[in-house]
Amino acid sequence: MVYGLFRDPDKKYGKLEEIVIDIEKYSHELDWSHCTIQSIIWNLENPKIDKETLNFFLKELRDNMNKREEAYSKYYYLKYECLRNELSKLFIITTVDFFLEEIDKLKKQKGLNNLYLEARDNNWLKRKYD
Repeated sequence: MVYGLFRDPDKKYGKLEEIVIDIEKYSHELDWSHCTIQSIIWNLENPKIDKETLNFFLKELRDNMNKREEAYSKYYYLKYECLRNELSKLFIITTVDFFLEEIDKLKKQKGLNNLYLEARDNNWLKRKYD
């Protein structure tokens, strides 16, 4: 799926767009899991917690840590394998980190937080060329 991240009449940047959006997706999942894990830890610090609630939070903690590990591995695979390969195919001479930093600068200029969330919520096309 092409989201219109790059002005691309020839559609040669479609794969690059998908990779960037997927990186944003897993970045969002990493942020979300971090917040969830912190919330669970905060709840576990309650000295008056009952056993049933404790077991619930421990299960949630395990699940969220597993989700975080999975998102972490996918994020780094996309970033350092897929994106690096696609940049070299397109003859874009830069590092992966610098490329993503430039994308972040453009997001800030446009008032966007996460490209994946924008595309998912369909707000993307409304602000694309403003």
